[in-house]
Amino acid sequence: MQLVVIIIVIVMLAAIILFLSVFLFVRKVVKVSLHEGRTELRDYFAGKFMKIIMDEKEPDLSSIERSFSVMMKRSRFSGRYSKRMKMVAARKVLLSIAQQITGEELERTRKIFKSLGFVKMAVNDLKDRRWWERARAIRELQIMKCDSALDALFPLLSDPDEDVRLLAFETGLDIGGEAAIPLMIGAFPIISLWSAINLSNDMLSKKKFAGDLLMPLLNVPDRSIRRFAIQMLGMFEWIPAVGELVKIAGGRDPEESAYALLSLTAIGDPRAFQAASKAAESSDGRVRACAALLLGRLGNESAVPALMKMLHDTNHIVQRHAASALSRFGDAGKQALDFAAGDRNFSVREAALEIVDEKKLGIVRPELLYQW
Repeated sequence: MQLVVIIIVIVMLAAIILFLSVFLFVRKVVKVSLHEGRTELRDYFAGKFMKIIMDEKEPDLSSIERSFSVMMKRSRFSGRYSKRMKMVAARKVLLSIAQQITGEELERTRKIFKSLGFVKMAVNDLKDRRWWERARAIRELQIMKCDSALDALFPLLSDPDEDVRLLAFETGLDIGGEAAIPLMIGAFPIISLWSAINLSNDMLSKKKFAGDLLMPLLNVPDRSIRRFAIQMLGMFEWIPAVGELVKIAGGRDPEESAYALLSLTAIGDPRAFQAASKAAESSDGRVRACAALLLGRLGNESAVPALMKMLHDTNHIVQRHAASALSRFGDAGKQALDFAAGDRNFSVREAALEIVDEKKLGIVRPELLYQW
């Protein structure tokens, strides 16, 4: 009986091994066949499209649409590949071509892509449940500069996936230009550190126009968007924003006040002096620390007594920034630091001596450090 059971088990294992071997072989053959088929289709469409795109005559889009319809139905591949497989191949070929050419030929490629219905297909893919497929569709619309797809991108600015949100913003900026900045940022549900870094990189290329467009965002309800706008105005050193930033610096929100003071430090406009002097008396350590940076940046020697007082602050960061600010006031600052270096208070001495030593060693620290 046991021998029979063993024989049955061996036979079953052999059958399973044989089945798996056949399955894997068939799968490999199918994969190879599909790969060869895709390559064949891509080569076919590449030849057809390149002939149209590189022609000296302006292509007739309606004629191209009819020709493509014929290619889909009556080409030598009509019986071997599905319509979907041919559409995917043609779409990928146009995308590949668009990334390798410029000028008039690129514009032709984009027109053909739209004319053949691939823009609509990409817009439909924006609703795909898989985030990577949504990202792929956004990338296609970016490559093809599809103006008509701008409205379809707005819902993706609140996509569950942050990378999709950022790619949608970048694409919207490419398609809509500077005018789309406030709309695109306003559609973000929240701007995290990662979003802020990427958004700022995208916007730096639009610096010439972005300042005016960011100003209205200082008054939106979402705190993260206001904070981002405050920072960007500082990074752009947008002088027209000084008045609004001074108001924010004197506001009730200590975090926003600190960010406004940092942006005013980057701009360096003398009109911010009164705001900095007032902020130096704030009950919030972050605000006082940023006020010290601003006073140092403005270089008004009447701030030296206030900075000397800030050297005795209970917050070490405030002390450090006050000492750093004093080092920017020439002889008056040097005398103040030398005096503080002999103070009875250990933390005051430490802050002063640290800056004095850095000056002697020629160490230059960044004037402004943005934090999120």
